Amino acid sequence: MSRITSFSLVFPTSSSPASNLVGPFADAWAVNEQRTVRVADLLSDFRTLQYWIAAAPVDPEDQDDYYTEGWAALRQCSIDGQHILNCAAETRVPRVRGGPEEQEKAELQQ
Repeated sequence: MSRITSFSLVFPTSSSPASNLVGPFADAWAVNEQRTVRVADLLSDFRTLQYWIAAAPVDPEDQDDYYTEGWAALRQCSIDGQHILNCAAETRVPRVRGGPEEQEKAELQQ
């Protein structure tokens, strides 16, 4: 799946699928492509956030603070973040019959 820039959504090139569409079909195509890009961005942001959570500091500079509620919460966040990063994710790409539109739909539903 190619990543479409906002420039190509506003000004379709001759090689883009939207160049042959007119009216409401072109609008629907642009919205679907924007949704696809947004989903990819959200998944990327979620993964980055998980790395930051897993890398949270777990040891205070002052060891007297080690058992305080805040540091206990940070340690638990770090453990949970590591667990999520280490879980096996479903990475298979579904294959469907019916053309590229149906394939994109199946990938987004995954």
